[in-house]
Amino acid sequence: MLVALVYSIQQFQEEGSAPVPPERLLKLLRAAGDMTRLQILQLLSQRPRSTRELAGILNLTEAGISKHLKLLQDAGFVRPERSSYYVLYQSQREPLAEITRGLDRLL
Repeated sequence: MLVALVYSIQQFQEEGSAPVPPERLLKLLRAAGDMTRLQILQLLSQRPRSTRELAGILNLTEAGISKHLKLLQDAGFVRPERSSYYVLYQSQREPLAEITRGLDRLL
């Protein structure tokens, strides 16, 4: 009689990853918990953009966009990259995985 055990690689990866501290989870949720910041994340998921471009699309000032980007950057959702005169912001996916892991383990 042959017995086979099948393990999910994804389960091992999730179990092997460090737990998300509650403070980090709260920071991520606060950063993402705003309609304007969600719109920024959606736009940046399409391609990198400057504050000027985001301000024009969302009908906000560049200063207002910069404040939102600062919160998103502090949480790790976006990464700035200089491109000649402009700074382009790119979205980062790891914080989304942290939110999922953190909520999954918490709840």
